[in-house]
Amino acid sequence: MNKNINVLAIDPGIKTGWATYHEGVCHSGAHDFSKARKMSSGDAYHEQMLFMARVTSGWRCNAIVIEEPTPRSMRCARIQYGMFAMPQLHASQEDIGYTVAYPNEVKKFLKGALVDMLMTVERTNEIAKIAGGNKNKINSVRYFYQECNEMPYDDNEADAYALLRYYMAKMEVMA
Repeated sequence: MNKNINVLAIDPGIKTGWATYHEGVCHSGAHDFSKARKMSSGDAYHEQMLFMARVTSGWRCNAIVIEEPTPRSMRCARIQYGMFAMPQLHASQEDIGYTVAYPNEVKKFLKGALVDMLMTVERTNEIAKIAGGNKNKINSVRYFYQECNEMPYDDNEADAYALLRYYMAKMEVMA
């Protein structure tokens, strides 16, 4: 069991979810990488590198866990695999180990980690709205709410948090 691990979890995409575990505390959020009108691919690359530096500044990251993208079209594949490469490049440059997690592994973790809890109709509707009606996203949003007692910014933040907790459980890191 490794209690001194500092982890960054990334759910890559145009809207990238991220979560960190550092000195016993979890933080999470989402970043929108939508291209501005006059933004070049080089500008997008630069923005992604700045994001990686910003989210890891001030602490030593020991591990990065990245969710494997599951693109639905060729355009999505180009974007998602480009976003997937950024954390790997950062890990390589900073000499940090990284792990790739597959969505099905995280789904199985969520299935076992979710607790049946009574929720108001309003809360259930709010979770469904954040998840966009996607059952897999509903589970990650429910898990985020269950663990943090607040709603995530969006489903990407919830996915990254679930990815972080999956990795911590796999590595037997106590939170």
